[in-house]
This record gives sequence, structure tokens and C-alpha cells, in this order.
Amino acid sequence: MTTAQITALNQMLAKIIEKLHGPDSINYSVSAKIWHCPIAAGSAAIEIIRSVLLDKVELRAVNAAKPQNVLENLKTCLEFSGDTGAHPDLDYLNSPQAKQDQEQFLGEISNFIQGSDSISNLFLAEGHPFYPVFWDFAYLIEKGPDAYLFIASSSD
Repeated sequence: MTTAQITALNQMLAKIIEKLHGPDSINYSVSAKIWHCPIAAGSAAIEIIRSVLLDKVELRAVNAAKPQNVLENLKTCLEFSGDTGAHPDLDYLNSPQAKQDQEQFLGEISNFIQGSDSISNLFLAEGHPFYPVFWDFAYLIEKGPDAYLFIASSSD
């Protein structure tokens, strides 16, 4: 996966996030990013994470994951509707456009992670780059010589 492809995935994700933060959202914020870690595959997970997020990160656990786990988790998070006091823009979330945006992004992520050499679900004890309140996830994806860190969360 090239830097341009990772940039395109991050831009696609940013557009969805912008729409989730639309005028009907209340106390709800999503943060997400995919980092490319060149020639890092095979290194210890903590080393790869710290190369991106610096030394403040501490891991609680690292578990093997499958592409299906990533896709299901991502879909659940993108469809999170919150409650009366904190939620994304529900007009967007319940629209055909949201479904189309989600399907397109899930398709791109699926293409990206298919054929990965390994996928790990990471549980960060300290040093999360965002502020997780409602949901969060972190995955380490190794493909060829490179590693990719995909972290997202939502907060109020």
C-alpha cells in the first residue's frame, strides 16, 4: 500500500467523520487515523506503536484478529447512534448517503487488509492518541515489509 493510498483512505474517513459531526450531532466527536510504518513488519507491537505515538504508549493486550473482526468492529462504530445526550448527526447517520459512504469505506478497508500477513487487535492502557469515551479500537496490520496502525475512538 502506497503513502498515496493511505492518504486517500484517511481522506475518505475524514469526510465520513465530518458528516457525523454535522449540525444534528450533540456532544459527539470521532477521531480516526491510519498510520503507515514503513519496513516495520515483524517488530514488536509496542515498538511499532511507539514509532508513531512516542514513548507514552502502554499496551494492556495484543490479540490476533482476522479481517472480518476489523470490518465488523468498524461497521459497528460507524453506525453508533448514541443516546439523547450524545450522538452523531442522526439525519446523516440514517441517510442513504451514510450507508453508501460506509459501504465504500468498508470496501476500501477490506481491500486494504485482505492478504495481510497478520492483524492484531491492540488494547491501549496508556497513551491513546484520541479520547475514547463511547467506543474505540486499535489494529496493527502487517503486510509485506510494512506495518499500519489504525486507531479510532469517539468521545463527547
